Amino acid sequence: MVIERDAQYFMEYIANRFEEVLRVLIFIGNIAAIITIIVGCIMWLSRFDPNGGKRLLLYGIILAIIIKFLATLKLPSMIMP
Repeated sequence: MVIERDAQYFMEYIANRFEEVLRVLIFIGNIAAIITIIVGCIMWLSRFDPNGGKRLLLYGIILAIIIKFLATLKLPSMIMP
């Protein structure tokens, strides 16, 4: 009985820490996507490296979509039903 309760507390602790780490990673990913899009636009529109700028813009959009998808998964709730 006590061991089951301790195991439950431990799993809740791990799920909470995982959720915090996931929030930080999603925040960092959003910042990286925004910076990538901005740098890509600057490179493309200034004609410094148009092809590289277009690629960076595309990669930034793809990164933003992936981060948005990961934010909607609610992964800690998959660990702790």
